[in-house]
Amino acid sequence: MNLLRRNIYNVFILKNKKIKIGYNNKVHFFFHTLDEKINSIKENEEAYNFEDTIIRRINKMNNTALVFTCENINKKKINNPYIWELIYNRINEIYHSFSLTEIIVLFHAYCNSISFDIKSMNSLINFLWNILENQINDVEALSSLLALYVCAEKTKNFSKR
Repeated sequence: MNLLRRNIYNVFILKNKKIKIGYNNKVHFFFHTLDEKINSIKENEEAYNFEDTIIRRINKMNNTALVFTCENINKKKINNPYIWELIYNRINEIYHSFSLTEIIVLFHAYCNSISFDIKSMNSLINFLWNILENQINDVEALSSLLALYVCAEKTKNFSKR
């Protein structure tokens, strides 16, 4: 019976509650403090503003700004496939100005993003592999090789592994 009661507690615990076990092993629930709720609201608002800023400014970004933006998308855990479509369009316009390292960082950022979908963004994946195809033998940094290996695993591109 005690095990059943413990399982019920574990199943019905909400994410926005903290658990504190008292001295008599009873589980006590405490709601988040007001400060934690305010911080959560601020983070959501910052992510929304960041997303809006990206959508408005992506057509003006140069290659370096685009790379940093892709990394920030992952840091802020933004799940918006439309942004990746805009990034693909911008990369298509200015792909001659990218260095090898920047292309690898872009590709790795997309492969590790929450929005990663091999079916819907197949054109972006193929485009980045085609850009890298001619320069892949020039990759010397171990981190770049590891990043490309991760991308090959995620995109199921067996010929690139």
